[in-house]
Amino acid sequence: MIKVSVNGSINIIDNSYSVTTLIKELKLEKSRIAVEINNEILPSSMHNKYFLKNGDKIEIIQAVGGG
Repeated sequence: MIKVSVNGSINIIDNSYSVTTLIKELKLEKSRIAVEINNEILPSSMHNKYFLKNGDKIEIIQAVGGG
């Protein structure tokens, strides 16, 4: 188990979580989102390849449309 920060909240997760797994766990897989890990934008093509590490700071920003 590892400890990561997601949008300012500390979460204890399995050490085999990829960003894709985290997005599914948060039920955001159908949303338009941007993911930042440790102050670096992570391209969506890398979500399945990046495995979260102890101490990672994750910010997930969801696009909201409207008019």
